[in-house]
Amino acid sequence: MNGVRPLIIDDFHHIAPEVQRELIRQLKPLIDENAAVIFAAVPHRAADVVAAESEMEGRVENLQIGLWDVDELEEIADKGFRGALNVSCSEGLARQLAEYSLRSPHLMQLLCRELSKAQGIRTTASDPIQLQPPGDWQAFLAAVAEKHTHDGTFRTLAHGPQSRSERIRRELADGGTTDIYGAILAAVAATGPQERIPYNDLRESLRRILTTLPQKHEVTSCLRHLSAIAHRLAKDEWGRLNRDPVLEYVSADETLYIADPFFAFRMRWGAPTAIGS
Repeated sequence: MNGVRPLIIDDFHHIAPEVQRELIRQLKPLIDENAAVIFAAVPHRAADVVAAESEMEGRVENLQIGLWDVDELEEIADKGFRGALNVSCSEGLARQLAEYSLRSPHLMQLLCRELSKAQGIRTTASDPIQLQPPGDWQAFLAAVAEKHTHDGTFRTLAHGPQSRSERIRRELADGGTTDIYGAILAAVAATGPQERIPYNDLRESLRRILTTLPQKHEVTSCLRHLSAIAHRLAKDEWGRLNRDPVLEYVSADETLYIADPFFAFRMRWGAPTAIGS
């Protein structure tokens, strides 16, 4: 690199498409001269650079930096419990906490902290202590979701866009009814939620939740509306994206992406009452 510092453009996916295009055209001569330009974006928007300017094809190398693996999350438990608190946490318990953390180090830290507090561990122990798993994992996770995540975003999404007519009620397989927005969010939650949910996976989840499967055009229309609402909620008072939308539906690959692990955690453990069944 001959001592030349790279230029880093963070949150490239937040930039309006027409501005992306102009920015890349201005930077292209530098890139052609082997200057390093890094465009940072969420994984499912990695192709935005080439989409904005087709001449960038072959000039861009995609470096995937994903969320944390379970093994990496387990290190948080080891360093926190054993290293800082003098607390023994079994490998099985550490793995369970990591698996419930949805590959997020922040969620892992939160779950470890809440489990410590529930067992009265707030400072480094003078004598070794054995950490115990929750007596009821579902109750523990639901309590964490209720206390530390906000369901306003979920409720806004579940409400859907304004409608001139009353929405069709959908019968749930386990009883009760909801509209298509509640059904789709419940189906998303039932997948884990996964970070990346192809349409066919969502369709199968809907099949298990509803007595009658909606038509594909109904589902994709709903997904586009949910994506639009999520984008609106992610904007500041001047209409600019100041954070990543919690979810985004990409029509090109018929896939729903869940970008916020805390939102996913809320959907999985703290949102059923907001579905409207």
